[in-house]
Amino acid sequence: GGARRFYGLLLKNAAPSGPLAAQATLRLGVLASQTGEAAVARDLLQSVLQKWPKNLETAAEAQFQLGVLYETLFKNREWATRAYDAVLANYP
Repeated sequence: GGARRFYGLLLKNAAPSGPLAAQATLRLGVLASQTGEAAVARDLLQSVLQKWPKNLETAAEAQFQLGVLYETLFKNREWATRAYDAVLANYP
């Protein structure tokens, strides 16, 4: 949809290491999760954590969204619990 196109363009035109790229990647991951694309969402959310770990607000949201993804689409309570625990441990 329109949101996916918007964030895709933002990601394409943003500085690769900048906060806009981090936010666009996060939003694309959330959109993929909402449309049931579990593997795509996981890859995008994990890439936020790998590429922008110092962008604390965005990384914290990506970590939380991984928990939601693992709980809802992957139906893996253990992974979800680990993801939620990581939010509390890494982003006080």
